[in-house]
Amino acid sequence: MPLQRLFAAACLLFALAGCSPSGDEGKPSVSQAATPVGAPVAGASTAIAPAPVVTAPAKAAAQALLVANEDAAIKLISEAIQKHRLTSLPIDCLTFMPEEEGATTYSVEVHENHTPPCKGDPDTSPRLFSFKVDRSNGQLSTDATDPADGEYQPIQ
Repeated sequence: MPLQRLFAAACLLFALAGCSPSGDEGKPSVSQAATPVGAPVAGASTAIAPAPVVTAPAKAAAQALLVANEDAAIKLISEAIQKHRLTSLPIDCLTFMPEEEGATTYSVEVHENHTPPCKGDPDTSPRLFSFKVDRSNGQLSTDATDPADGEYQPIQ
């Protein structure tokens, strides 16, 4: 009987040692480090393709170029206006007034364009709504749902 208790205690200690933190959290184990990414795992029926590796500088460069200038911001906004039907006016009858708002954001006011084909008083250009464009990721927000309130809501 004492031998069985000793064996049970040894098994319990062994199990607890395997579950306790080792101080090397986040580091791959020897078996993980030795297995190439995408290699089949023993006992697994299919291998999973590895995710593409994107280095921090490459990711930052891609994000920095996503909305590189005012023209790119206006293009994103024009697409969102058409997609969400934010106005019944054609894009040619809109005027975009971009302004840099710090290093990471464009603020763009959208006004009516009263040229002869668009009709309206040529001495006026009423503001319809505004957009903000995050230059790093292209995320748009707009006050188009309630321009008088001025609260910006994300929009795709």
